Amino acid sequence: MKHTYRKQNGIGVLELHGKVMGESDDLKIINMVDDFVKDGVVNLIFDFTDVEWTNSRGVGICMACRETLEKHGGKLKLAGMCEKVTDIFKVTHVYDLFEVFDTVDEAVGSF
Repeated sequence: MKHTYRKQNGIGVLELHGKVMGESDDLKIINMVDDFVKDGVVNLIFDFTDVEWTNSRGVGICMACRETLEKHGGKLKLAGMCEKVTDIFKVTHVYDLFEVFDTVDEAVGSF
């Protein structure tokens, strides 16, 4: 998995690329979110537009980051999820715990 980070209208956008499968991705993303919080960024969007696959560990990463942001008064929203990724979130029964948007622009506009 690769990633890029940017801000859009003051909201953090973490663009994920490839496969979000856990393993080394777990700590990398969780540590980045911890750093964002330290820098005052507590509203974040995970952009899944270029993610072709995830598994339950990828879902776990999102859950951990969601909890961290909410502890600090923020939110994690998801955008651009393909059908395969959406299905994993639904099968693991966490899809409804997130606000999910078709595009990053829609997600940014929801804050």
